[in-house]
Amino acid sequence: MEDRIRDGIAGSLNEQIAIGLQVGRALAGWHEKKRFLEHLSSSAVTIDADNNVTLFGPESNDTSLRYGNARAFGVILFELFSGRLMADHQEAEPDVELLHKAGLPPALVEVVSECVEDPGQGRVIEKSTRKLKEILRERLGERASTPKTLPMVGAALGLLALGCAVWLLLR
Repeated sequence: MEDRIRDGIAGSLNEQIAIGLQVGRALAGWHEKKRFLEHLSSSAVTIDADNNVTLFGPESNDTSLRYGNARAFGVILFELFSGRLMADHQEAEPDVELLHKAGLPPALVEVVSECVEDPGQGRVIEKSTRKLKEILRERLGERASTPKTLPMVGAALGLLALGCAVWLLLR
């Protein structure tokens, strides 16, 4: 991933969001298994020709790394969306105002900010990943997975019952 960012070929914003989403999912999967990356950075993220993401690097089961991983995830997202690499993913202070100035949607800036500014918050990676998924769905024009048919069927049945009642009254 680091090479893509350095070479300015991180893709369209939708592709960047999809990559960030995969990084978040992979990281959340590691954390569920009580595994944490010791040095998470964009150089520890590989992206194949089909844009599939893999995380690698020295790992530990030291839960105190959760905070550092969440913060580093925010820095990775910052790099991905800004096109700027940062030297230290654990201690770096990305200027999220640059994302605002670049015209990044406010919801994406919020995701980056939450990871960087409040990584100690419970399950910030999972929360951020859900937000990335929602943002990508909206950008792709996909509807949320909540079924709309049940309310429509209820409304149709209600109209049918009303029609029957009016017909019986008018007879």
